[in-house]
Amino acid sequence: MRLAAIALGFLRLKHRLDGGPSGWGAFLLVDDMKHLTFVIPLFAVIGLVGLFIAHAWEGGAMHAAGIGLFVVSGVIVFLDIKHVFDRIDSGAP
Repeated sequence: MRLAAIALGFLRLKHRLDGGPSGWGAFLLVDDMKHLTFVIPLFAVIGLVGLFIAHAWEGGAMHAAGIGLFVVSGVIVFLDIKHVFDRIDSGAP
């Protein structure tokens, strides 16, 4: 977990020093339809894995983690779709 936090911090710093936008949305969300067609199936599979994890453990922390994984995957898919279509509507390149 700590290594993931360090890696995310390093990537965030690199993105900022390379002149990228400073917001989290630009760092975490996709910008075009080509990438969106890859992200949606990926997070759909991750969400299904979360449901299988939740089903395998009928209670406790692993059940909650599986449900959380499913919910977060769904939220990421909807935010990515919204971000891509907002960019298309604004006429951004």
